[in-house]
Amino acid sequence: MKIMMLINSFSGGGAEKVFVNLANYFFHHGIDVIYVVGSNEGPNKKKLNSSIKLYSLSKNCSGISILSNSLKLMKILKKQKPDIVFSTLETIQFFKFTICKSA
Repeated sequence: MKIMMLINSFSGGGAEKVFVNLANYFFHHGIDVIYVVGSNEGPNKKKLNSSIKLYSLSKNCSGISILSNSLKLMKILKKQKPDIVFSTLETIQFFKFTICKSA
């Protein structure tokens, strides 16, 4: 099984910490994890298992960046073909449209 986890950043918030913990748990139990993050910075990054596939989108949410990030996300989806896409937080929810179009 392959799970894509999609979140805004590695900031110090609770959702980010839970997402990293879940990714590590899934990976430890033999599930292939693809971690896609908007901003590749923050204190929780060092807690993510270094063997987990990590993709970073642009942290800028201007119109051009949103289009660019959507295209990046479509490429990742086509390459990785996850069985499940798990996302949280408002900003990243926009990309659900991209996910639905790519499926």
